[in-house]
Amino acid sequence: MNSTKYICFLIILFCFKLYSQESYPPLDFLNLKENQIKNQSALIPLFKKLEKNEKVTILHIGDSHIQADYFTGPIRKNLQLYFKDSLANRGILCPYQAAKTNGPDDYSVKLSGNWDFSKLNGKTPDTLMGISGYKFHTNDSVFTIKVKLKPDSLPNYSFKHISLIGENFPTGIRLSAKSGEKNLLHSYALKKNSIEIFLGEYSESLEICLFNNNKDPFTFFGIKTGNGHGRLDYYSVGLNGASASTFLKSSSYLKEITNQSPDLLVVSLGTNDIFDPKLKIERRKEDFLKLTQILASNNCPVLLSCPPDHLRKLKYKNNSLPEFVNFINKLADNNVAVWDLYHVMGGDGSMDTWYKNKLAWKDKVHYTKQGYHLQAELFTSAFINAFENTVYGNN
Repeated sequence: MNSTKYICFLIILFCFKLYSQESYPPLDFLNLKENQIKNQSALIPLFKKLEKNEKVTILHIGDSHIQADYFTGPIRKNLQLYFKDSLANRGILCPYQAAKTNGPDDYSVKLSGNWDFSKLNGKTPDTLMGISGYKFHTNDSVFTIKVKLKPDSLPNYSFKHISLIGENFPTGIRLSAKSGEKNLLHSYALKKNSIEIFLGEYSESLEICLFNNNKDPFTFFGIKTGNGHGRLDYYSVGLNGASASTFLKSSSYLKEITNQSPDLLVVSLGTNDIFDPKLKIERRKEDFLKLTQILASNNCPVLLSCPPDHLRKLKYKNNSLPEFVNFINKLADNNVAVWDLYHVMGGDGSMDTWYKNKLAWKDKVHYTKQGYHLQAELFTSAFINAFENTVYGNN
C-alpha cells in the first residue's frame, strides 16, 4: 500500500473512531499491503455510475458474519457519506425477532398475531424463499407489522415508501398505516409479490395494520424502505449457517437477487463451507464456483470477500482455510473481483491475535462488534482506493 492509500485508510479509520467513539488497539498485526481489491477492472461499470452521480444499488449477501449487520452497517454508512448520500435508503429489513434469531440493532420489525416461519437452511429447509432467506406466514385475518428505525444523524434513513416483499399475496387485502396516532397513509398498491405503501410524509417508524378476509395465508419475506432520494443503496442480507450450497438449493432465492437489479453483488461466504472437517473441500469448491458463476452470469459484477480466520473447537486450526482462500483468490477474473480479508487481517493464526485484542468473540469463529467495525473500515478503504484509482488515476 503506497503512502496515499495508507493515509486514506488512516483518515477513514480516524473519522470512524470519532463517529463511533471506539478506540482500537495498535494495528500492527494487520497486513495493509494486502488491503486491495483484486481485478478492480470488474468494478469499472459500477465506478462509472458513481462518478456520474447515477443511482447505484449494492447487494451484500452472506452468512452469520453478515446477518447482524455489524460488518455491513458501517460499510453502508461509510460509502453513503463518502458519496454524499445524506438522505439515504436503509434498504432491506427482516423481522428476525419473529424467527427467534439475532439481527441488526439499528431497526426493529415486530409482528403481532400468530406467525410461523421457515428458513432456507432450517431443519426442514424451505427452498421457495425470498431475499432474506426467511419466510413468515400467518392465517390471521387482522395483524400488524411495526417498523422502527433507530434515529441517526447521518445518513438520514427516514422513509416515505415501504414495500412488503412476499409471494402470492391474497387479493382484497386492506391496510392502514400510522406513526403514533398520526395517519401517514397516502396510497397503496397490491401486487402479486409485493405491497407498495406510499406515505404522506417522511417517517422513521410505521405501524401497518392489515386486514385479510380471504382464507389464503399471508406470506412475506421482508421489507424494503425507500425515500425517493437515495443515490447509493447498500442492501445486506445474511443467513446464519449459510454456505454456497445453501443458496444453490433455491432457484427462487437466486431469482430474487436478480430482481433487486444490483450494480454490484458482494458475497461473504466460506466459513461454513469448510468448517466441518467431514466435508470434502473439493465438493465445497465446486459449489462455491458454481454459485459464483451463476451470480456473475447476470451481467452484474461480483466481489468475493474471503472468509476471515477462525478456529475449530476454540483451539484447532482449520487447515482447509488457507487452501480455500487461495482458491477464491484465483476466481478474480472477468466479472469477478476479490477482497482477501483473511490475509489482510493477518492470515494464518490471526484469530488468536484478534481475540487477545478483544476483536474476536470467545467462540473464535465470530468477531466482536468492534472487530467487525474494523473489518468494515478495511473494506471501505480498499473500495474507495479502487474507486479513486479507476476514476482519478490515483496510484
